[in-house]
Amino acid sequence: MDGALNLVIGTILMCLAIPSLLSAVMDRRFPLVALLVFCAGAALIVVEAAARHRGLPGDMAAVQAFATQTLPATLAQVPHAFLEVAGQVVSGFY
Repeated sequence: MDGALNLVIGTILMCLAIPSLLSAVMDRRFPLVALLVFCAGAALIVVEAAARHRGLPGDMAAVQAFATQTLPATLAQVPHAFLEVAGQVVSGFY
């Protein structure tokens, strides 16, 4: 799966889980499904951050740039990832 797609799907899953988490807490029940969805989204983002930190993009300049960055830099790339995935969807998804 593409790295930008990991960031986008992870962000969407985490955003969709938040209302369900809040609803379950307000109803005083355990938010099992919401927690699973939230953890799945967080896992996708962490996997992508780790892959970028290891330098898996393939470009040596990208490897050097990511070697000095941390997780917040990856989160700062989420808007660009959304635009990249939207462009891929419009152009035929690869």
